[in-house]
Amino acid sequence: MAPYDDVLLAAARQVFPDSEITVADAIRLRLRHHDGGRAEYWCSIPEQESRGLPFEERVRMTVDYLRAFTIEHERLEEAPWERLMPLVRPAGFLRSPLVAGGSINGLVVARPLVDHLVEIVGVDYPDVTSPVTTTRAEAWRAPVDRLHVAARNNLLLSGLQTEILAIGATGEGAVHIVGPRGYETSWLAFPEVFARPIGAVANPVPGESRQLVFPVARNEMFVLPEADEAAIAAALGYSGSRYFNDRRAMAPFALVHEGGALVPWRRSGSPLARGSWLQRRRFVRDQYAAQVDRPAEARRLQDDASGRAAAPLPVAGHGILPTSTVVAVGLRGRRGAGGDSDGGVRGGGPLLPQVEYLDLRSERGRVVVPWQQAVYVLRLRLVRGRIPVQWAMRAWTVHRDVWERLRLAAVDPEVLERE
Repeated sequence: MAPYDDVLLAAARQVFPDSEITVADAIRLRLRHHDGGRAEYWCSIPEQESRGLPFEERVRMTVDYLRAFTIEHERLEEAPWERLMPLVRPAGFLRSPLVAGGSINGLVVARPLVDHLVEIVGVDYPDVTSPVTTTRAEAWRAPVDRLHVAARNNLLLSGLQTEILAIGATGEGAVHIVGPRGYETSWLAFPEVFARPIGAVANPVPGESRQLVFPVARNEMFVLPEADEAAIAAALGYSGSRYFNDRRAMAPFALVHEGGALVPWRRSGSPLARGSWLQRRRFVRDQYAAQVDRPAEARRLQDDASGRAAAPLPVAGHGILPTSTVVAVGLRGRRGAGGDSDGGVRGGGPLLPQVEYLDLRSERGRVVVPWQQAVYVLRLRLVRGRIPVQWAMRAWTVHRDVWERLRLAAVDPEVLERE
């Protein structure tokens, strides 16, 4: 049987003959229309319903699906406010490293949510949710912020639904978010929901315990108390396996409510928390690697003074090793000798992924600096409108006294080779 990639490509060529077509992940159709607009469709429904049928029949069913869906979608002349819903996806879901803030034609309306997960506005249909693009939002004359608010309100009106279910085939149970169906992970947009136990507890534990949230897949998310170590161990094994074997997987690590927000779970001395963090490292690498840097879009992020495009740098290393980025810099005279006051000379420096360490190289050698110290010493600037998160250096050069401060904050480079 021919792979569904071929089926989807053949169907898309019939429905969208004038568009640039890309098929990803076997069921994901990306379109770039001749007017510059873009669209994206997930075709899991025709893929599942046509399994085992001849190639031509699979193509016909997929063509019917695409035509019915696109005709209804394109008839929407005004924003369907009551049908908007929030979707949560990994940052790598987006085609571009830029957030669709309403000014870039054809991008999905999205914004950062939590730890390389993004919140997308979609239109709810009976069998699928279609992400809203900025092109569509502009046609509706609908402000992006208002679209997000409406989508969240509709989720709240639908109501949170939970049920105690098994964690895969692990033999352990957890409180699963089960509704509204198709929007299970959308509740990450409301971190306060996870500040306390949700309904009944699958495995009661003595005393109070923080709630760990596992956004395993787009339609699967469950919650466990931090004290239930047996279930957490099972959950980490299950979420890790799903992440590597299921293209609909979301994140293979746990989140916890802290300070009014959801953050990656950390707990000193806990092997389980460490295991969660190690799995998160692979996830972070994947999200940055998934981005496609488009030159026209990169030129939109220019250094304030030089006008030269900043160049995104990759995440170094591999697997579950610490995340880092290698930056080769030049050295200049001390501050006050013709440079600015924040560690560099203005001139279009690099964009940096948010990692655990900066691995800086210069004529004076190598320094590996923990991220927070690097942000402080180099006065890195968070660049708004980037998914995943990226920071900017003002220049490819640093002052010699700044290099000395980096050297004092440096750690043994061997840390990058240890889990």
